[in-house]
Amino acid sequence: MGTLIERFEAFIKTQRGFENIDELLRQRHIEGKRRADYLAWDRRVIVEQKVLVMDPADKPQRFVDDLIKQRGILIYGRVSMEHVLARLPDGKELKRKFIRGLTKGVEDSFAAADRQTRDTREIFSIPDAVGIVVVLNASAPTLHLDLVRYGLSQMLQKRTENGGIRYPNNDGLILISEAHTEASERGGASPCFASPTPHTRSEETVREFSTALVKAWADFNKVPLLR
Repeated sequence: MGTLIERFEAFIKTQRGFENIDELLRQRHIEGKRRADYLAWDRRVIVEQKVLVMDPADKPQRFVDDLIKQRGILIYGRVSMEHVLARLPDGKELKRKFIRGLTKGVEDSFAAADRQTRDTREIFSIPDAVGIVVVLNASAPTLHLDLVRYGLSQMLQKRTENGGIRYPNNDGLILISEAHTEASERGGASPCFASPTPHTRSEETVREFSTALVKAWADFNKVPLLR
């Protein structure tokens, strides 16, 4: 059946207007430019593929241990992190800090994709093409869909020192996780999440492409599409 990465790379070739950017630029060396992975839909869409492979499973316990040590908190028995944070006046801010640390790998991937999409628009002279980042969660079960979604929403609100959007060049995100399986009457299904960014060039194109891709992905893998 192949790994998630192998199957996605075989699947994306079946999409309308697919072009592999590395193959297109094989004979060209472009100094100082980075590139995304694929073009689709007659170059209306730029796709950059990212993979989550490192699971930050040890971070929650280390975060709580450091907090207990720094604040001198006394704990008896086993308690949840939520219980510890609820006792602190800055608990909500600490929770946001914890999630930012947990999802740092996702932000690093998105930050790299921002430049890749920007440079790809310039290389192919397609300034109106929308950029889509596809994140494949192959083996990081700690990064559950809701957690990643929250971390991304915080990341996409970030600004530069002069007030501009920090990551302005991608218009949508699709997350496909096979580190989690949703139970259904028709068998197991891998959860997906797709959304335009707040500053998208074309919400309509992002939603149309995302909807088509997720449905085609379910068909390709012969699994149910759960809405």
